[in-house]
Amino acid sequence: MLYKLLEGQPDGSAYIPEWFDEHWKPLPTKGKNEGGYIDIGHQFEWSHLLAGAERRGLPALYGPAAERLLKYALKIGYDEIEGGVFNRAYSDGSVDRDKFWWEQAEGLRALMVTASTSHSRDLWHRYEQTLKLVKEQFVDDAHGGWKLTVKQTCDSGHCGNEQPDPYHMIGMDVIALGLSKAGR
Repeated sequence: MLYKLLEGQPDGSAYIPEWFDEHWKPLPTKGKNEGGYIDIGHQFEWSHLLAGAERRGLPALYGPAAERLLKYALKIGYDEIEGGVFNRAYSDGSVDRDKFWWEQAEGLRALMVTASTSHSRDLWHRYEQTLKLVKEQFVDDAHGGWKLTVKQTCDSGHCGNEQPDPYHMIGMDVIALGLSKAGR
C-alpha cells in the first residue's frame, strides 16, 4: 500500500486514491463526473490505522506515512472555521464540502490518536472543534445515536429514521476509551 498506492504531494503530504481502472491506475478525479474522487474520511482513517500499526511494533515507516496522510486530510478536507471533515476531494482542487457522520468519526479518531502522542495543541483544538460540531449537528438527542448528515438536512426530512452503521463510531469510542484508561 505504501509503495504502490500512496501518492506523495509537493508539500510532503500524501493521499491514497480510491478508484482505479483495471490496471490499478487511479481514475481521473478532475471533477464530479470523471468517476474518481478521494474520500477525505478514508484519509483520516488510513492515518490512524497506520499510526496504530507502528505503535504495535510494526516497522517505523508507518508513522511518517500516517503523518503525511493526516497532513493532506487536514489541508484539503478539514473545516478550519466550523470544525469537521468534508466529504470528498477532486484533483482539480474542488472539494465537496458536505459533512456526513462517518467522516466526523474518523476525523475525531485520527485527531485523538495523533494528538495523544504528539501532544499538539493544534490537533487537540481541531478535535475539540469537531467534537462540538458533532454534538451540535450529528448527535440525535431525541432518538439516540447519530444523524446521517448535519442537523439542518435531517431536520428537513432528508434522513428519515435510518441510523448510521456503527462501525466508525464504535472504532472512535474504542480509541477514546483506550486513551482515557491510559490517562491521556
